[in-house]
Amino acid sequence: MDLEQVELESIDNPLWMRTDTTDERCLNEVFEQLAYELPFNSPPRTIIDAGANAGHSTVFFAQRFLDARIIAIEPDRENFQMLLKNIAPRFPG
Repeated sequence: MDLEQVELESIDNPLWMRTDTTDERCLNEVFEQLAYELPFNSPPRTIIDAGANAGHSTVFFAQRFLDARIIAIEPDRENFQMLLKNIAPRFPG
């Protein structure tokens, strides 16, 4: 499986996606279609990203809600490895 690094103007660090998977579609839904740009009366303090996949939504939430505690859940081993790769620059250690 090939990896591709993607740079977006809306985020500080590049993201990774796997070619020939649903990663590109998910990345598009999160950052182009803004599927998670939801109205809130106040910023959320805790976000549970259940089914975090490759971590694109987790990164979106981290960029959007700087003070929120984010819990990312992903049971698939390959997806989880991508999630770790994508969040590493934002959540060191």
